[in-house]
Amino acid sequence: TGAAAIASQHSLSSRTDMGPSKVLFLNHRRSACGVYEFGNSIREAIGQSKKYSTVYVEVKSAHDVAVALGQHSPSIILVNYHPHTTRNWFPFDLPDDSVSVVGIIHEISPEDLETLNTLPFDYFMVHDPTLKVGEGGTFTSVRPLPPRAPDNHIQSPQRLTIGSFGFATPGKGFEALVARSQLEFTDCLIRLNIPFSSFFDPDGREARAVADRCRSLLWRPGVSLEITHDYLGQEQLLGFLQGNSMNAFFYEPQCSRGISSALDWALAAGRPLALRKADMFRHLFGTVPSPFVEDRSMQEIMRDGIGWQDRLRQEWSAERILADYEWMFERLLPDEASFEARRDLATRRRLRGLQTTLNERERDLAAAYSALQKSGEDHLKSTQEHQKSREELAEAYTSLQSSTLENDRLASELQASENRRGALLSSTSWRITKPLRWLARGLRRLTR
Repeated sequence: TGAAAIASQHSLSSRTDMGPSKVLFLNHRRSACGVYEFGNSIREAIGQSKKYSTVYVEVKSAHDVAVALGQHSPSIILVNYHPHTTRNWFPFDLPDDSVSVVGIIHEISPEDLETLNTLPFDYFMVHDPTLKVGEGGTFTSVRPLPPRAPDNHIQSPQRLTIGSFGFATPGKGFEALVARSQLEFTDCLIRLNIPFSSFFDPDGREARAVADRCRSLLWRPGVSLEITHDYLGQEQLLGFLQGNSMNAFFYEPQCSRGISSALDWALAAGRPLALRKADMFRHLFGTVPSPFVEDRSMQEIMRDGIGWQDRLRQEWSAERILADYEWMFERLLPDEASFEARRDLATRRRLRGLQTTLNERERDLAAAYSALQKSGEDHLKSTQEHQKSREELAEAYTSLQSSTLENDRLASELQASENRRGALLSSTSWRITKPLRWLARGLRRLTR
């Protein structure tokens, strides 16, 4: 395309006078979306690098991507990937064969690792501490926690307040939180923030439906419920979470899902945290003391405080994420990568090209099979209709034969009857007995 050609020329002319190697971070445009905030947290962490220059661009189409490539001539491209938010970005042309494209995979489970090579990236970065990835093109890092506000930024409320937030996508368990809170506490305020999702619930129908169900579950007089639907910015959301005595997330199991980003914000808020054992919280399985209500009551979890969270925040720091990304950059940049790394990239590109070709052939084969199947169905239908016509014709022929035989039989009987009548009329006995029949009719009239 013209944009790709401009990008290629710009890359060749400006590569030599660049300062630090440039990293282009692509995110979708700002919206009410957890994927967007996830990428923004990563961008803030790696933006502190002194070794690499990071340029952040929000795009919505392949054309936007081509323009960004032409303007910035990156050495590495990071894509905050989710199939729903980035579906209009691909395919995009690289300005230089040495440029590596890394997909930051927001939604991934252990079952998904084997399918990563079907995605349009050279390498992958996943933020799931539970995944065991092998050597090669997949890199890992810790969860990207938002910056934590000072502990004294917002004081804990005087009345016991239990809070939660999230979009109204299936399985969030807001109703279970309302029910459980009433069983454990006689006097408390439950605060829920359920905003409308730009991608899954733009008109807020699901959010309002969840809110109505939660209100219908209230039965204890001392428990009140407050529900808002505003989409909160970073500072507002942290303020909301810090304004609660405890935050709680009662997700349903939902196997084969990625790690919950909502939990990252709750950890940054620094309040006691109660959870239900769901696969999206698997990175906290085994935490001591347990934050899960299957193991302990909400009251016990709240009494034990946030010591375990402090340990996690130290381990899952922005500095740790920056170190993990810089370690990855060192292995991907053409000027710094070893011969083996460059050969690995070339091999990956060939494999990706083969995979793309294979996918196209599979689509063509599926289309051909579908057409053949339809043709077979049409032929079968035609054959069935032809067979039906033959059967109807045979039935009509049989009926005609039967009617013909019946007609011949009736004609034969009629002829025999006519023959008997003719014989009777021509016989002598008919003429001799005629006077006697006349006399008999006269006598019958007289007797009446």
